[in-house]
Amino acid sequence: TDRQTDRQTDRQTDRQTDLDKDTLLSKYLANNKFRIILGFVIIILIVSAFIIFINYSIYHDDKIASISFKKASKLLAKAGSDKNIYRIDKKHIGYSAFSFKLIITDVLAVIISGIIYLAYIKKIKKIIAFAFFYLFISSMYLVYNPVNVGYDENGHFLRAYELSKGIFVSDHSEEGKGITYAPKNLNLLIYKVSDNIKLNDAALVYEKEEAYLNKRFDKNDISLFGNENQALYSPASYIQNSLGLFISNIFTDNVFIYYQMGRFSGMLINAILIILALYLYPERGGLICLVASTPIFISQMSTYSADGNLNSISVFYFAYIMHIRKKEKITALNCGVIVGISIIIALSKMIYFPFVFAVFVIPNKLFNDRKKGMIFKVLTSFLAVLAFVIWFSVARTFLSDSSSRGVYPEYQMVYLLKHLYRFPLIVYKTIIEYSPGWYATLFGGNYDLNNIRLNNVVPIIVGLITIYEIIVSFKNESNCNIRVSVCLGAVILIILGLTFSSLYVQWTPYKYDMILGIQGRYFIPLILPFSIAVKKFRTPFSEEIRLIVYMIIMLLINIYSISFMQYVFA
Repeated sequence: TDRQTDRQTDRQTDRQTDLDKDTLLSKYLANNKFRIILGFVIIILIVSAFIIFINYSIYHDDKIASISFKKASKLLAKAGSDKNIYRIDKKHIGYSAFSFKLIITDVLAVIISGIIYLAYIKKIKKIIAFAFFYLFISSMYLVYNPVNVGYDENGHFLRAYELSKGIFVSDHSEEGKGITYAPKNLNLLIYKVSDNIKLNDAALVYEKEEAYLNKRFDKNDISLFGNENQALYSPASYIQNSLGLFISNIFTDNVFIYYQMGRFSGMLINAILIILALYLYPERGGLICLVASTPIFISQMSTYSADGNLNSISVFYFAYIMHIRKKEKITALNCGVIVGISIIIALSKMIYFPFVFAVFVIPNKLFNDRKKGMIFKVLTSFLAVLAFVIWFSVARTFLSDSSSRGVYPEYQMVYLLKHLYRFPLIVYKTIIEYSPGWYATLFGGNYDLNNIRLNNVVPIIVGLITIYEIIVSFKNESNCNIRVSVCLGAVILIILGLTFSSLYVQWTPYKYDMILGIQGRYFIPLILPFSIAVKKFRTPFSEEIRLIVYMIIMLLINIYSISFMQYVFA
């Protein structure tokens, strides 16, 4: 009772403080119109100057060549297949000029910066500004990413296609591998890259996307596609994309439109989840903005990617749970949402199923009965784990023979159990060797799609700001306590243990002294719960100001990334 009274008093004090601030701000705006206009012009000029500088720098970079597949093949035939594409005389390479698409993008970016400034002076709500900002950059990645540019995107597309047709489990080939039956012409979505071209830094050679704009597929002309890796993923991983494919299947047989509709629905649903997460949990809005706006995060959620879908759902999941912690009473709708998302997360990727145990940070008092609270949390965890076990029993039938890579999971498991004391050293050596690459991927420097590498300044800036945002406190810090920290800390440690051990068994050659296959993007879902769990320090900057600054920074970084993509993929 005393705690509730203190909370109500704090909220009333905060409301009065906010009203006083709004009154002072209104007076300031009325008396300083010239300064406000000047500030608006300055932010527009800064963003515009940055865009011009980025475009000029990329356009004059000798290492960025964007040419058609046929033209590249002819040039390499003359130069010799052993020659690097960069050594071809620059005058033979057709660099992309300022395209109309890129000009429109840059103009829209300037407009978005103006909208963010309006949020700064409280002419519009910050959640509205964030929605404009986030939908804009998400849409740009959808537009600029060529077909099949994502991680195993063709496989993920085929799996989403199956779900849109009501097929929840892939078929087996005679060898026991996963296969998908789909219209023959959908194979046109696979872009061809010359085997003779050496891909360094940003150089990639793609066929023109326009070649597929008028292609059609016959729904009755079915072919068999191998899909052994993505067959392991559950249908829950592709709900966002399959919805778009289901709708587009009704009105079109155009290959390109059909493919992009699945991407669009995934992008839109994931973006809405991120916007809702920031709305529900504004105390960590700055961190949500930073994490969800990194190039790797947005690119994954704007393509066919099980990881991209999971990242967005996990951010929303933790924001929703922390939002519920602030409530006086939990509702049936709240319970239903938590159960549903817990099951989806448990099914989406096996190493992340411990996320469902985050439900235990919800206070039992919200249920008006400690017993009811414990029953709900235990039952939710049980249902999620049951769903995980059921799908695991299905997925294991698709595990293929990896002995050709020197990987023997059964022997590796026995070796690990017998020499468990060596595993910490293996993990330590892996971290020392690969952590710089993980850091670059996680914070935006290493785009990690087709060898794209952004400037090293990007991960340094984003990484430092993210670390700062993780360790600073906010108004309702009392909402978190030691029990929350212990619970989320345990969840994170279990997931890290599963990540390292599973890849050591399933992906690493027998008795190898390091773990292979770990990528920085695997740690994205852990950032928000980690920030909730760690001890924090006070900051003189408000959550609102930090969010505004982060939106401007991430807008500039993503314009840089998008401009880079224009010259690589055009």
